[in-house]
Amino acid sequence: MVRRAAVFRHVEIVKQFQPVPHLLARRSEIDQIFVNLITNAVQAMDGNGRLMLNTDQEGGAIKVTIADTGCGIPSHHVARIFDPFFTTKDPGKGTGLGLSIVYQIVNNYGGRIDVESEPGRGTTFIIHLPHSRNS
Repeated sequence: MVRRAAVFRHVEIVKQFQPVPHLLARRSEIDQIFVNLITNAVQAMDGNGRLMLNTDQEGGAIKVTIADTGCGIPSHHVARIFDPFFTTKDPGKGTGLGLSIVYQIVNNYGGRIDVESEPGRGTTFIIHLPHSRNS
């Protein structure tokens, strides 16, 4: 769904998907997580760069990593990126709700989301979601 956007111009997508257990979740909420994170990553790369998408298992959780080679997030902003209405985008370019929604969805499923970023080198979001015990 996101791939059709014009901002993907010259983005190389690298996928490393390991088999993961079944996740009991609403598909629309999981889609919301990935649409927001992937869209932000591609925008941060301004249509050029590498987007890495990984799935794996770690302990009792499904681990999803979304990493980009974009502009990165300044360290003084990292602590606020999940705050509602916080944005570094120009007026009219974003509401500041995307990452807040992602955080809420991940939290509602008992998961966690971490971010690693370095200005000029890109950003990595790491999501851990507990999987179904009956998988």
